[in-house]
Amino acid sequence: MTRNLIFTLILISVATSTQRINASAGRMPGFTTTRVSVAVQSNNYDSQNRRDTWITGRVVNESGQPIPGAGVYVRKVGGLSGFGRTITAGEDGTFRAEDLSSGSYTVFASVPGYVSEVDSASPVYHRVGEDITIKMVRGGVITGTVTSSSGEPVVGMSVGAIRVRDAEGRTIRAATQFGSTRPTDDRGVYRIYGLQSGSYLVWARGSLQSYSAFAGYTPTFYPSTTRDAATAVEIVAGREATGIDIRYRGEPGHIVSGTLSGSLGSESSNRGVSVLLSYAASGAMEASTYVRFGAGRGFAFYGVPDGEYILTAPLGFGGPDSNMSSGSTRISVKGADVTGIDLKLTPAGSLSGRIVLERLPQADRKDECKSKSRQPFLDELILTARKEETPGTDPPGSFSGLNQTSPDEKGEFKIPIITPSRYRLELRLPGEDLFVRSITQGASSRGSQPVDVTGAGVLIGTSQRVSDLLVTIAEGAAGLRGKVVSANQGARLPSHLRVYLVPAETESLDDTVRFAETAVDSDGSFTLNNLAPGRYYSLLRKQSDSEAMERTPRPLAWDPAARSKIRRDAQKANVVIELQRCKVTADYVITYASSPGRRQADPNR
Repeated sequence: MTRNLIFTLILISVATSTQRINASAGRMPGFTTTRVSVAVQSNNYDSQNRRDTWITGRVVNESGQPIPGAGVYVRKVGGLSGFGRTITAGEDGTFRAEDLSSGSYTVFASVPGYVSEVDSASPVYHRVGEDITIKMVRGGVITGTVTSSSGEPVVGMSVGAIRVRDAEGRTIRAATQFGSTRPTDDRGVYRIYGLQSGSYLVWARGSLQSYSAFAGYTPTFYPSTTRDAATAVEIVAGREATGIDIRYRGEPGHIVSGTLSGSLGSESSNRGVSVLLSYAASGAMEASTYVRFGAGRGFAFYGVPDGEYILTAPLGFGGPDSNMSSGSTRISVKGADVTGIDLKLTPAGSLSGRIVLERLPQADRKDECKSKSRQPFLDELILTARKEETPGTDPPGSFSGLNQTSPDEKGEFKIPIITPSRYRLELRLPGEDLFVRSITQGASSRGSQPVDVTGAGVLIGTSQRVSDLLVTIAEGAAGLRGKVVSANQGARLPSHLRVYLVPAETESLDDTVRFAETAVDSDGSFTLNNLAPGRYYSLLRKQSDSEAMERTPRPLAWDPAARSKIRRDAQKANVVIELQRCKVTADYVITYASSPGRRQADPNR
């Protein structure tokens, strides 16, 4: 699919307890305060009948040969995790998902020993009617033995691999030690296969449940230590790392237990809540358990190492309109069990509203404004409420997929379960000719004027249901494509360069949603889409090492101080570009100069 700009709204919420935009693309929005003449506001992007109700495709290996019998999982955006459709590819590797409703979908293939060729922090979305190719490559392998302190093989021990950095060395936040787990055989030998490229911590442990033969013991990390001192194993897809031998320490851990209080909704046994135990410093998950309503309110974790943790029940399903979550409780495990913890469940909040489209009048539909591809539908737009996590107080974003939705054909959207925290509303638009014009609150309140919340944000308290958001998108977006070149002819560009656009209109200088940014590719090229027409300052900046290592970084404009600095630097450079409606400005050249005071862009090219 066409890579679209991700638009961002700061949604500020009130947390009542101590509670990652593509890292390679990292895009933010472009808005304008200059109004475009509008013929009609519509909640349907195209009124023609839907023609397609399917997604077809083919699963192939690294040589382009079909992979027969591959499992293909198709899930609609906004649907619950685990509630998708699984189909099997034919002998020629082809698949067809039928009877799909309109909207956006994620499509994944599962082949034993293989991983996706694409390793991105941001999912790829597809829409009905598309024919896609999923390319799989052989994954990496980690193998070795687990032995006791006396050198004897440990049989039936679970060994797992935690991916803590990707192939580019960027940190994976909230890395969990679940999945990619294999048992040792009668020789104490394990073999974990189907791994993405990256850095892994390898551990051996028994189950966290009381019935395991190894219950009550802490995990031993390769080579024979705790997590903090573990040696990372570097993996390249298609290659095998051998001799990753673990000397199992067999050190007893501790019990962390407690009960759930508050309203549990329906006591039906098929509903319940997940309880997560996460490291406070990194957000990495140590363990999880599921408490079924009707089977008691207690929870327990066994073999927990000493450390600082966050305990939370981030999401519970109590039935229609009775979803719930808990706040976060910080605990310290140090030489003893921690018991008697009370996790109080409260009704979850929600976020809803509607999206309207401002269409260009027919008289303004010049040749450059006529879309050359099929018209996207409004319900292919994707909204994500991205939680801003704070290490040490917030749990990992394990349920971030549930904070994602698409509007229906009338433009109405809802994220039905959302916990108190700070959120950013990100919009992925279904076409490059669209941009976000405004986001307001209070449109449905009688006798009140809508309030622009793009700057001040919207407050979401515990159990609060915000239902009066109005997102206005418009036709006639602009785009910018160009290249960064070195001021010293023949010199290589440094890595981790980013291009920023800052609104140049006086009334929009501090308008967060007008700021845009994107990464510069290795060949110096860059692209920004879905920008509002208007005047911008352009600025080139090299990221710090810490910024570049963030897999899902925060755009600088989210931070008021950083936004002010970018604006000052852009004004000082004083390189202004005007982006025209329905036009992509191409071949825009920005010159990288290592010494200060050099002009950064040639606006005439």
